[in-house]
Amino acid sequence: MEWSEDMVPKIGITTIPWYFTRGYLEYAFVQGSPNATLCDSNISFAANRTKEIRSDMFNTTNETMSENAVEFQELLGTAYPITYNCYCARTEIKYAWGTYMKELIEPDNLIYNSIHKTASLYDAFYYMKKQWMTDRATLLEEDEIKNYWYKLGGYCGLITRIIMTPPP
Repeated sequence: MEWSEDMVPKIGITTIPWYFTRGYLEYAFVQGSPNATLCDSNISFAANRTKEIRSDMFNTTNETMSENAVEFQELLGTAYPITYNCYCARTEIKYAWGTYMKELIEPDNLIYNSIHKTASLYDAFYYMKKQWMTDRATLLEEDEIKNYWYKLGGYCGLITRIIMTPPP
């Protein structure tokens, strides 16, 4: 889903947990759910089409009205994919949550998963440490700061997914 900048305050103490949590949830749950990605892209498509239709409504000519009719038809065509993919994504994320809780109950599974996936864990920890060691004083742009915390949360979510997901 495309996040509106109105939803997040400017860089401050509340921005860091927002982007960290967003990265964590995306990599811990959403990346393992193909329907969540489709749901996200369909919602983004619908939001963009709605913006285009709304902006064209003030410039009413025959051409813009016919373009709006086509765009509105495409917008209505996303209703079923959005509902289907978002419902399936909810089911997949719920299943992932259940799997994580089941793995937490049995510590033997966590140890087994950690040993079985040592190479993947090493890579994830390596890149998380590399991200952590970035000199935060050099991050001057607002987008760089957001990206830094999003990636750091993403690596933590990836580590969670590696440890909590049983091998195939």
